Amino acid sequence: MEIFVKTCFKLKANFVIDVIVNIFDVIFDVLNFSHANFFNEMIFFVFFRFILRNNVIIDTDNPEKISKHEYAWYYVSFSNISQLIKNHEFLQEYSLPVHKNLITTPLTHSQIVLLKKNKSIWIKKIPSRHKGPESVDYYLILMTTTDCQLPGKIISQSNRFSIIKYKGPLFNLKKIVCVRDFDSISNISFNTRYNNQITQTFTEYPNSFTTYTPFRGLNGKDQCVSIVDSGIDIRSPWFSDNKNIRKVLDDRNLTDPKGRKEIKLNKLSTKKHRKIKGFIGYGDDVDDDDGHGTFLSGIVAGNSFCNSFTALYNGVAPESKLFIIDIKKKGKKSLYWPKNLSDLFEIPSYFNCRIQLNAWSYKNQHLLTQAIDWIAYNNPEILMIFPSDYDHNNFLVSPSDSKNVLTVGPSLGFQASASMEYTKIPIIVKLPNSSIIGYADPKGIPLFSSKIKDSHAFSRPVIYGDTLCLINTVKNEEVPSTCKIGLFTSDELIDSQYNIPIIKLSKRAKDCFSENMSILISPSHMPNDKDPLSPSSTELINQNFKYGDMFKIKPDVVAPSGPLMAPKSGFPYCNISGLTMKEGSSVSAAIISGNIALMNEYLLMMHHSKITPNGPTMKAMIIHSAIIPHKTYVAPSKQFGWGQPLMSSLLPDPSNSFGLHIFQNIELKEYTHKSFCFTMMKDGLFRATCTWFDLPRDPEAPSDISSVVSLILMIDGETKNSRVTNSHQNDFPSIDHFNTVKSIIQKVKKDTEIRIVIVTGAFSLDKPINFSLVVTGPFANEPYKNNSCNELHHAPCFQECENLGMYIRGFCSCASDYYGDNCQIKIETINSDYSSYGKLKRFEWKVFKFCPEKWSNKSYISLDLSGINNLTLGMNIKIGSTPSFTNYLCSLHKCPGAIVTHNNIKFPFSSFPQISYKKCLFLGLYSMFDGFEPYSFTFNGINVD
Repeated sequence: MEIFVKTCFKLKANFVIDVIVNIFDVIFDVLNFSHANFFNEMIFFVFFRFILRNNVIIDTDNPEKISKHEYAWYYVSFSNISQLIKNHEFLQEYSLPVHKNLITTPLTHSQIVLLKKNKSIWIKKIPSRHKGPESVDYYLILMTTTDCQLPGKIISQSNRFSIIKYKGPLFNLKKIVCVRDFDSISNISFNTRYNNQITQTFTEYPNSFTTYTPFRGLNGKDQCVSIVDSGIDIRSPWFSDNKNIRKVLDDRNLTDPKGRKEIKLNKLSTKKHRKIKGFIGYGDDVDDDDGHGTFLSGIVAGNSFCNSFTALYNGVAPESKLFIIDIKKKGKKSLYWPKNLSDLFEIPSYFNCRIQLNAWSYKNQHLLTQAIDWIAYNNPEILMIFPSDYDHNNFLVSPSDSKNVLTVGPSLGFQASASMEYTKIPIIVKLPNSSIIGYADPKGIPLFSSKIKDSHAFSRPVIYGDTLCLINTVKNEEVPSTCKIGLFTSDELIDSQYNIPIIKLSKRAKDCFSENMSILISPSHMPNDKDPLSPSSTELINQNFKYGDMFKIKPDVVAPSGPLMAPKSGFPYCNISGLTMKEGSSVSAAIISGNIALMNEYLLMMHHSKITPNGPTMKAMIIHSAIIPHKTYVAPSKQFGWGQPLMSSLLPDPSNSFGLHIFQNIELKEYTHKSFCFTMMKDGLFRATCTWFDLPRDPEAPSDISSVVSLILMIDGETKNSRVTNSHQNDFPSIDHFNTVKSIIQKVKKDTEIRIVIVTGAFSLDKPINFSLVVTGPFANEPYKNNSCNELHHAPCFQECENLGMYIRGFCSCASDYYGDNCQIKIETINSDYSSYGKLKRFEWKVFKFCPEKWSNKSYISLDLSGINNLTLGMNIKIGSTPSFTNYLCSLHKCPGAIVTHNNIKFPFSSFPQISYKKCLFLGLYSMFDGFEPYSFTFNGINVD
């Protein structure tokens, strides 16, 4: 305890501090306070004002309103909302957090009467105008209570969400009291770019990409991947089974193997099959010609029985099985949903198919995102995987923007057109003093595949005589096991097929190489000769920029996006005609799905824990394995997430000896902590990654993260802790409030004692979280023993609480004139004609407070913003207290009631009458991007129209 007090307080009397901290802990326990800010909780009744994502302002100063209907949706505000829900059982099923002190929930009149016994509770019916958009398509998704009676044709329902076909007036929908919100369901999009010219001009030996990744003998045995897509062509040699022809059983009742419920399925196949573990045909039981579903199924788990040539195009996990859910009819564009939307995900999990690939999306459907988050939250045993895709505004589409799924982005490979003619794929072989131009011979697999299979990135050198070897003959010769790339220096044509990349050079180049020479190999058409898998080629794709979630890290990881060859539906042949070539983010997601199957196989077969990973654990593993693709980039990034996964960075073996520990279902309540301790056996890199499935919030909440979580690394003997912020080296220190992943990498020394601590802060609702934690480092790879890791009495702090800030339960509570996660920001009081200028780091704030002595009708507050670049800087505004990233009244980019122009913002009295000398206007300016962003603005004070 003494170390932590010294770190958090600049005081010498450690005993006194310890007593103070214990007194506050007792006060919090007795009063059941749920937030670290002690002074805010002591206020019995507080005025609140909130902004929703649909520009609606909720003002608790306004009169309450009760619906004439017995049952309706309401806004409910109270200073301790978690305790309120805990005290009333009827609030526990449907309450949705919006802000810290605001929820939405359905209530009856008698329940309202009960709540209003406490006069500090504010309740108001959600008006019809606060529900849904102004125009929608015929197909809608709605958030409702479970017993809600809806108009139109019901397409699909789950416990909170319904999909309907409705052609009536929107006004009627908005008046339905059991409806919280609704949105359009537009046409589906499959995330693969088709190139007809390529698919129609195959040459005999196309230079394309294989996917099979035999990492240490892993092949996906006893694993299962569910694929929700357009179906599968069971006749393809990568899937067919002559001994067990698949039968489709109509209208069969299936009892869940776990005995939880009976499932009624329209079409289900459960007959034993070498590749297909189960099949449900909501659309039909066939795929389109050259269909999307067959192609992705082949990338994940295709396993040809034909010959060695077709085996080159086996899937990433060829021994794994598939659970196919067909949601599309052949030749049709529309989607076919199950009657219960959650069946898409829950039924495969009953058959232990917990890795679930979904290569489909909708444009801008925030309510579908909400539905997927709820299904994932209620089914933590599964991991839903979605490819990233972007709309015309470069916004991430639904549901790949869901916080509780794994989103996979593309890292681009060779140009598709160049892949068809090997003479058009030049390769640069960089020697220490010269460069040689060659090309990738089609008798070897492409360089693109070697990146997927091994750890040799193009940005790293290979060693001649070891990883790079000389191929001397046109016939297939035995190559050393260490050889990853072969060089062929002859004018002859190679006669045999090799299972490594073959770089063909002029015979004159043979004498240019010497033993142990370090050589860099890369495709010559890539800009700046960078790694073609480097995110430099994806920056124009992954511009996921929304002001509402500008610090959300999506995609989570990236993977090669092709073009790649895989089985072609409608062409069940054991030759090139049975293959097709496509590219896109769905290719990336399929590769990652197969990789997770291999990781799960490793844990069951080779790891001492023998665990079956749940959804958060699988997500943590794949993110933990990600590496930064190029030294000029830092992770995490909105372009490539945490990087590109590499199994050898997660899974130990004799050649890369390190320890791996995986912990799951670590249950923690708010303001608690849990420690894990490790002893380093040698120098090396230590990494810890923590994930969880987060409680979904109200669909109109401005921020979708419900939990404050910090991950702290403590090194024995050092007084300064390393706190995970998911930030870059030059960022301003702050807690990450936007992501459900926390990861840290630390160089460590032999014999060092490392402690990892998960620290929880305020939760939107008082519900515990089950965390997963993945840890690798230079420690013993043996079962974890926690007997040497005594739990800390108090949660450690990540940094000193400055400026008399008070350390309470792992977080700093600041004095009235200071702000920030460690109270390092001085709040400046401003008056008329005040100017400010300077530079801000990413996450850094500059906070200003204006408390007018006179504030009356026809007056307004004016700010000159000509010195603020609204593409790199943001401003959040609040009345009565300091704004934050997740708790504010409005922003520079969305401020109902304010008058915003390019160079000016005005706050008129008519829209902001609550501003006063006691309820000051707070302006928080912050930087959104890396580097130092300059700013200047002038506060013009109060003016009168």
